Amino acid sequence: MNKITKIGVTALCGSLAAVAANAGGMSVSGGAGFTWTSESGAVTGNPIGMKNNLTFGAAGELDNGFSWSMNAYQSDANALTSSTWSMNMDTLGSLKVDFGAGGVGLDALDDKMPTAWEETHGTGVASGVDTITGVHGSAAIQYTTPKILGTTLALAWTPERDGGGLQADLGNSGALDNRYGQGVDAVIQMNASLGTDILSGLNLFVGASQLDTANSDGGDDHYEGTAGFTYALGPVTVGLQKMGEATGSDVRGATDHYESMAYGVSFNVSDNIALSYGYYESARDTNDGADSTRVELDIESIQLSYTIGSLGIKLASTEVGNAAYSSGSNAEATTLAFSLAF
Repeated sequence: MNKITKIGVTALCGSLAAVAANAGGMSVSGGAGFTWTSESGAVTGNPIGMKNNLTFGAAGELDNGFSWSMNAYQSDANALTSSTWSMNMDTLGSLKVDFGAGGVGLDALDDKMPTAWEETHGTGVASGVDTITGVHGSAAIQYTTPKILGTTLALAWTPERDGGGLQADLGNSGALDNRYGQGVDAVIQMNASLGTDILSGLNLFVGASQLDTANSDGGDDHYEGTAGFTYALGPVTVGLQKMGEATGSDVRGATDHYESMAYGVSFNVSDNIALSYGYYESARDTNDGADSTRVELDIESIQLSYTIGSLGIKLASTEVGNAAYSSGSNAEATTLAFSLAF
């Protein structure tokens, strides 16, 4: 009996050692920073804001050469907000399972314009702009092809749009959202160098999304799409992007569709200093009988960033017209941000 026990314990220890040898490594990274936002012509509270976050990561490699990684993101309140799991299968492409972190499907193209710091609509001013998201907002699976002639195709799918239950526990499903069913995104990104140096900085992208809906009013499914480019030549990068979204709703007074456009230019003054200008406009059309009501929102942002080591200092001056698609609702703000990464 003792021999059998010893054999069993020895085999178990050997198995655990084998697992540990292939378990990979753990890492922790993150950042902390604070902002000062001064908004003219508006009554606001304390202008000081702070943000800090932690990312717990792990990575490893399988015996066949495939590599894997996972990340779990912690918010300011030290709560798990989202996570991802990825598998790089070498010449077979890659898989990614996303639980709210973003960057899969159409969400990877929500705003590709060059900036010195943040997206034009992400500098601390409440613009209320609608951006394309695709299956993001749901637990989703994405397959990305290997790069062929500088081109990749990514297909993202969610079996059911979540109603806020992104980070479902093991063995449980997400919260039900009766507005939507399954969703599919397709994204193509291409570096069109064609073997010439002058085109090596040109990147083209296009993406589309369909989300099944459960409209009781006889409306259609939810569609989104975008196309654009960025082009880098020396220290200068320019970009232009068009976006569209059809909600599929026929409800009177509800949003029928959005039409958006963005462009930007950034200039790397040095390895540490960058400047940029960005413009974003978005028109919202609502269902009002035979006619539709259109309100156009626009955002302008001039940004400056300075980085030295892990320290970043950013400055943005942003103006918003018709914020949240409300005529006459304008905002103008200057944001100063300090951040440390570790």
